[in-house]
Amino acid sequence: MDEAARGVPTMPRDEQRGCMRLMRDQARERNGRRRARQRLLAASRLRERQRIRRLVAAGRGRAPANV
Repeated sequence: MDEAARGVPTMPRDEQRGCMRLMRDQARERNGRRRARQRLLAASRLRERQRIRRLVAAGRGRAPANV
């Protein structure tokens, strides 16, 4: 590996820091989007369960529970 690395130009420190900062920012943004997507899916599943409970309760001829 050392042989392969010889002669390869190194990135200046400031450029390395900039690249690392960019990668961290992108990872943070993706994580935020993933969490938002998970919250939306959870809310959607909750609404679907509530809708099914209301339909089941209506089919049995009784008022739906406070959902």
